[in-house]
Amino acid sequence: MLCELLVKDFAIVGEASLGFGPGLTVISGETGAGKSLLVDALALVCGGRGDAGLVREGASRAEVTALFRPPPEHPARAWLAEQALEDEGDIVLRRILTADGGGRAFINGRPVTVGQLRELGGLLLAIHGQHQQQRLLEREFQLFLIDRIGRLGEDAQAVAALARDWRRLNGQLADLRDRAGGDAAERMRFLEESLLELERELPRPDAYAELEAEQRRLAHASELLAGIGELEASLHDDEQGLLKRLARARALASRMARFDPLFAEIEARIGEAARLLAETRHPLASARERLDLDPARLAEVEGRLARLHALARKHRVRESQLAEHAEALRQELRELGAGAARIQEIESERDRLAERWRAHAARLRALRTETASAVSARVEELLHALAMPAARFEVSLEATASDEPDPLGTERAEFLFSANPGEAMRPLRRIASGGEVARVALAIEVTALDADPVPTMVFDEIDNGVSGATAEVLGGLLRRLGTRRQVLCVTHLAQVASHGHHHLRASKDVHGGRVATTFQVLAESERVEEIARMLDGAKVGRESLALARRLLRQAAA
Repeated sequence: MLCELLVKDFAIVGEASLGFGPGLTVISGETGAGKSLLVDALALVCGGRGDAGLVREGASRAEVTALFRPPPEHPARAWLAEQALEDEGDIVLRRILTADGGGRAFINGRPVTVGQLRELGGLLLAIHGQHQQQRLLEREFQLFLIDRIGRLGEDAQAVAALARDWRRLNGQLADLRDRAGGDAAERMRFLEESLLELERELPRPDAYAELEAEQRRLAHASELLAGIGELEASLHDDEQGLLKRLARARALASRMARFDPLFAEIEARIGEAARLLAETRHPLASARERLDLDPARLAEVEGRLARLHALARKHRVRESQLAEHAEALRQELRELGAGAARIQEIESERDRLAERWRAHAARLRALRTETASAVSARVEELLHALAMPAARFEVSLEATASDEPDPLGTERAEFLFSANPGEAMRPLRRIASGGEVARVALAIEVTALDADPVPTMVFDEIDNGVSGATAEVLGGLLRRLGTRRQVLCVTHLAQVASHGHHHLRASKDVHGGRVATTFQVLAESERVEEIARMLDGAKVGRESLALARRLLRQAAA
């Protein structure tokens, strides 16, 4: 629970040090005294919005410190451990705002972000006021309340996570399809047909070069045969051939080497030349055998080359680049094939997620329906106690139109209300009466708080639009709530204030020419006077004092 609150130079509060006990603490004061500043300070130290306008005029900074003492098993302890901020004993939150717009936040004396302060503050304290009533009119918040009251958080989170995963995969599918283009299948068919044609005419990467060489050879076969004949005659003729002449030259060099060793080297080189020339005999014979004077073969080769020329024009590449182009087409086909396989894989995974989402959403809907029925009965019971005997209240769950997985599930909540007999039930957000909305909101909040683990509840003037016997019932509800957890309530109604276990009074005074709000813990006799003032105004009489005592006795009973 909240044990201490220190406030310094905050708005018109100069300095305040307050201790809090268990049960219901009421905060009262005249209009404009600044009683809600206590709530504002608590909101700030628990991570609420802050700005330089909250710094007291003339001060350099505002400072708020709150000391909480939750039980050892409270979720706040686990949060501190996760953030490496754990400390034995009390939890101290501190917030500083500077006049130049800066600020700092601390948990247990260690600097933290405002976001961290807000997370921890939300586990320790909850503030309910006029803004909360406005949130109760929002349909999404109404669904959130049903989940909170029914303790359906894990089920709702599972549905939301599956829907988010489904949407992520759906986005990936759209991206893949965009990259593949709308005609990916048609493109794959074109690539397959093109590759089949290219591979038929160009079975190997070097096939074009081989065909080109063969065409040249076949086209000039006659010239090549004549040339081979001349080469053989020149090199190998028995009488005039070059080899015969080299043999005679080699014999002459051998004889001369007997007189001069230099001719031995010349003899060796002539011998090497003769050997190399002799080795041309076999290649010339092979060349002769390869020559084919068949015009049909030449026509066939030229026909294939013509088809390759046509393919090169078709694909806008050179003939020598056809093999490289074919490989590029194969790579594109592989990528498209992989993309198509990935699309099918993601589609299957997305469909599985959709099935899982439907199963979880159906379970969540059943649990929400059960919770909605219980909430409807409980809120209606509280409304009857709050002097609305004919009121009817219903939590309606309406199915959504879309079949796509939705993070919120398959339904939306709508709070329906009717105040008088014979009136049709209408959405709570369309009810004009502020007093009716206030009482419905209070009943819903009291119902919701039964499921809230936060140990300290703060109510800021939620009794607006309430009076008389209804205020008495409201005070009784808050007091009973105070037996289960710590409750702080800012009120202007004596009937509510009389139910407090503790009572603080806010006063606005002038000190040294400056206005300042102070808070005073009231003793029993001071409580009687304050409640009498709330009943009768500034002029307190014997009757109002007697009524104040009676209210306090009734509340205690």
